[in-house]
Amino acid sequence: MISPCKCDGTMKFIHIECLREWLNSKSSFKESSPSGVKTYCWKALECELCKVRFPDRLASPTEPDKIINLLHFDNPESDFLVLESVT
Repeated sequence: MISPCKCDGTMKFIHIECLREWLNSKSSFKESSPSGVKTYCWKALECELCKVRFPDRLASPTEPDKIINLLHFDNPESDFLVLESVT
């Protein structure tokens, strides 16, 4: 379990898989054919209570050298990926 925001009490901790599932439920996906462009959009990735932005990845609590990606997206077939933040 992790504490990814400033909430405390019973809201302080969450399972990594529960946070991952919740974050990915806030996404939308669109594939543009025939170009094969894949577009992923996430709505506000912040705690609904304390408004702290959640990380998109974090160090494993059991293996500090391992990085856990919280957001899911397919790796592109080409050599690059464009990420854009609209705030």
